[in-house]
Amino acid sequence: KEEKGVGSREKHQLISPSLAYCLLQDVPTHSVIFFDARDSDAYERHHIREAVHPWAHKGADEAKFREWLRNVTRLRTVVIYSDASDTASQGSGSSSGVGGLLDWLSSSQARPKEVLIVKGGLQAFSRRFGFCVVRGSKGRGRRKQPSVPLPTPSEIIAPKRSGRGFALYVCGEGVLKNSPQSVRLLRVRTVVNLTQRPCPLDRKPRVVHLSCYDKAELPYDEAARVVRSSQQRNRAVLVYDHSGDVHSAAVVVWFMVEQGTSV
Repeated sequence: KEEKGVGSREKHQLISPSLAYCLLQDVPTHSVIFFDARDSDAYERHHIREAVHPWAHKGADEAKFREWLRNVTRLRTVVIYSDASDTASQGSGSSSGVGGLLDWLSSSQARPKEVLIVKGGLQAFSRRFGFCVVRGSKGRGRRKQPSVPLPTPSEIIAPKRSGRGFALYVCGEGVLKNSPQSVRLLRVRTVVNLTQRPCPLDRKPRVVHLSCYDKAELPYDEAARVVRSSQQRNRAVLVYDHSGDVHSAAVVVWFMVEQGTSV
């Protein structure tokens, strides 16, 4: 078992804004924690929803700060973001920034499950998922971002262009009820409803109703064809069932197998 000595940098890897968005959905389960490594003024202007500002917990007592880091990161996935120009290669020996936070994690002997850094920082994340960014009183124009509660639909296939073109999302029915505006903000053009109930969205895109309940033969093939049609039209599509991880997941697998994509 490898031990990390004081002064050595915490192991980490870069992730895309799309993967960061997917991991954000797991924050309410306490398996993931987001850290904003910027200064307090930047954090108060705007930050990713549910992100923790670690420097707010750093006082004069460094031992207490290290203990706090150990406790909040233990066996959790740690996602760190900052500004686009702030990378892990910078700030060694610093008390702030991405590099500084990695050093603090290492010196605290924290044992997170993994440490991930968002490539491109908050700017790259905001370009696609601005509805997951909270703007505070110091934000531009002092306007707060409209509230979009978590969780929101999970992104299985990201669009090739910034937020436009074919993309595939899945979720449970409860997500559509609690966060309906996220469907519009993700530019979803077609929704595949695998439940036996009407789609709960007030402002509906095109809805294809293919119930998987009380059916002798499950309509996975037909649902996958709808996804394939959206791909051909270069439009975003969302597939949902009651929980978001049973029939909708099966449709995704069906579609990917037909495409020859590894699952």
